[in-house]
Amino acid sequence: MARLLGHRLGAPRLIMHVRSIHWLRALRRHWTRIGHGYQRSWHRVLLERHATRIAVSQIGTPYVYGAASPHVGFDCSGLVMWAFGRVGISLPHSSYSQAYRGLGIPRSHIRRGDLVFEYGDGHVGIYLGHGLVLAAPHTGTVVSRQPISQWQISAIRRVG
Repeated sequence: MARLLGHRLGAPRLIMHVRSIHWLRALRRHWTRIGHGYQRSWHRVLLERHATRIAVSQIGTPYVYGAASPHVGFDCSGLVMWAFGRVGISLPHSSYSQAYRGLGIPRSHIRRGDLVFEYGDGHVGIYLGHGLVLAAPHTGTVVSRQPISQWQISAIRRVG
């Protein structure tokens, strides 16, 4: 699990060299604490991936300014708010407000489920991996995949 999250852990070799029960208990507490941290991180990754799948299910839904419903349509921030809301992650209905949520990520560490912003945080999409972003572009279009190379990225955020 740690490897999937991008972390490196060495084998707990210290356990083999412990000379007292006190140190063995301390090591067990340490590894238990680390394990719970990875469990929480893994849960967040699963939520982001599930939100991404939910958003992809809306490909072809029309762009409607200010909308956030599959029955009416979506604007860019409405799509993100709706998809993440379906998995229990609350986001505001404004790309400017969404740009300050979560953790800032450098482009070299982007992964599926991250929010990608452009136009000074005035437009948002969800990174799908493999160089694609899912977004509701503008009036007269539908929710669609776009190459990230076409985006002038101003920020990348990881929420959850």
